[in-house]
Amino acid sequence: MRKNNGYGYTNIISTIINGCGFESYVEIGLFECKNFNFIIDNNPQLSISYGVDIDPKCLGFFSKNQKCKFINTSSDNFFEQVKNETFDCIFIDSHHSFSQSLKDFKNGLNILNDDGIIFIHDTYPPNMTYTTENYCGDVYKTYIEIMKNHSSVCEIVTLPIKFGLSIVRKRNITTPLPTL
Repeated sequence: MRKNNGYGYTNIISTIINGCGFESYVEIGLFECKNFNFIIDNNPQLSISYGVDIDPKCLGFFSKNQKCKFINTSSDNFFEQVKNETFDCIFIDSHHSFSQSLKDFKNGLNILNDDGIIFIHDTYPPNMTYTTENYCGDVYKTYIEIMKNHSSVCEIVTLPIKFGLSIVRKRNITTPLPTL
């Protein structure tokens, strides 16, 4: 197994990107770019990758890979800029609030290819202390919202690792599911 960056979920994301043969990746919320850089270094098949963060300090940590682009803006502005593009995989780990994570999910879903995946971090806080802004916030409510109102176009599972990682697959609704 490849050495990960210590976050626990990074190998999972990287393995899914590789196993699905994804060629494009977006990460919203970079912090020190450890997750982003690991994924880029371990998935050479990615032809384009965007790292999006409002903090310009992230550029100092950002991958030097030619196929990567650092976008120093808000997620709202980024999604507006790329509204005519599509991507295979999006990782959302920015603002720790239900309202913004849901908005990022909906915007991401609009530019996600069929059978693409959106990963959402902080959806399984271990206790009430972790539902504060300094930790996971109320991002866990986004998982509940997706289950309630998007199950016709999405499949979702949440792994209880490092504050939770929800994996949301956008179903190709033109291909019917097999019947029993």
